[in-house]
Amino acid sequence: MIRNSIAKTAFIAAAVVASSAFAMQPGDAEAKVSINLFVAPNVIGPGPAPRRTAPPPQRRNVAPARRRLSCAQVRRVLRNSYGYHSIRVVECKGKSYWFYAVKNGKLWRVKAASTTGQVIRRHRA
Repeated sequence: MIRNSIAKTAFIAAAVVASSAFAMQPGDAEAKVSINLFVAPNVIGPGPAPRRTAPPPQRRNVAPARRRLSCAQVRRVLRNSYGYHSIRVVECKGKSYWFYAVKNGKLWRVKAASTTGQVIRRHRA
């Protein structure tokens, strides 16, 4: 019987120690975990197109807009570059200007470009 009582006492003591070990858990437990994620661009696909900050390029076959010369400036071009004199204005509107002008003693009706003053057409008046 003594052996039984010693075994019983040892068993009870082990049970008390085991239960007290589970009952005494720490109050504040800290877990120091750091997770670093790296996301590589364009891994799956091309993604959305980047936003443009600059205006789109202009078409090459379109001439840039030019400023028009005044009627007096075109008359000066006709006099100095083409040799006309006694220049009279007929019409100074739109892409071309019309003038009456004398060259080599003959009266001409002259059509000149409003942007450059270049003679586009002329015929006897």
